[in-house]
Amino acid sequence: MSSANDSWSFHNLSDDLAPARAAGARVFATRDRSDHIHSITVCFAGTKPSLDAVDRVLRECAAHVAAQDSSFDVFIRAEWVPHADAHRREIELIYPYGQDFFLCFDARLRQIGVRQRGGKRFVKPWPVDDVAAVCRKAYAAHDPLPLEDYPDTDDDDDSSMGDLRSEVVHWIWYGYHALSDIDAVIVARAEDDEDIDLDEMRAFAATILARKRAAEATWAAETDNDRLADAFSDLIHDGIMAVQWAGDTLDEGFDVVNSRIEAEDPRGEQYTGACFFHSQDMDRALNEEGLMVAFGHLHSDEPADYVAIGQRVCEALRRHGLRPEWNGTDRQRIGLPGFRWQRRTPD
Repeated sequence: MSSANDSWSFHNLSDDLAPARAAGARVFATRDRSDHIHSITVCFAGTKPSLDAVDRVLRECAAHVAAQDSSFDVFIRAEWVPHADAHRREIELIYPYGQDFFLCFDARLRQIGVRQRGGKRFVKPWPVDDVAAVCRKAYAAHDPLPLEDYPDTDDDDDSSMGDLRSEVVHWIWYGYHALSDIDAVIVARAEDDEDIDLDEMRAFAATILARKRAAEATWAAETDNDRLADAFSDLIHDGIMAVQWAGDTLDEGFDVVNSRIEAEDPRGEQYTGACFFHSQDMDRALNEEGLMVAFGHLHSDEPADYVAIGQRVCEALRRHGLRPEWNGTDRQRIGLPGFRWQRRTPD
């Protein structure tokens, strides 16, 4: 099976952020759609820049990103390597404001300034830049993502009720279980744990499902999940064991796949490869961060054989209208960055 483990390279970083490119730097950027944060690392190579120069480039990059999409907060930091072919171990963080402070763009205030880690206000003596004029979008509160902002849920609530509420939200939005199946789990938990209020939990599940049904009414007739299911069905027919929701981690995914194969193909004649995704992958997809698919060969450890399975998985995904991204090696999982998780809950 495969996991992302590619080596760091300055040359593989993006050069499409103009202020960084002008300074000979490159960038690595990620988006956290659940917290609406755009994180940017600006990497300098060669002669180490002065702290004033780093401050200038970071501010220009933050303003450039805000001009493109001012709906996300921007957190930005700097790194330096002595040369473009440096090893990952040679990366050195640059702290133009000190280790406890960082530069950011506040989408609500439309300003760029320095904050202390964990703080929510700009701090002196660093100046605050008002960049409202370049922001193309008016500030608006973001709609909650499916796994966010439900009544009576608290990330810090580790009680039996809190744990079960979180599980119910996930199960409903994953879309694999009918409400009757979830209700059976709730009843069993209530029988085993006197802290579970059966009526309250049933009402909570009904509320979450009602919201899900309202969202489903706005979905297209065929969703990405429908396309994915069709692709996985083709792969199974083609001798690749394709498993949805294979446990909660990569290791569990391997176990689930192996158990399925032992049950369906004990002589090892039907399947040559496998692919799957797990619950953490589904969580990221629900947070609009795309879906990752692991893959591997069942009877060989040769990289070329793994790559052949990856190619077949990508072909099946493309055939059903999905757009996989993959570097063509056995060391990286297949990504579906534009995947929208919309699996309808069965009746």
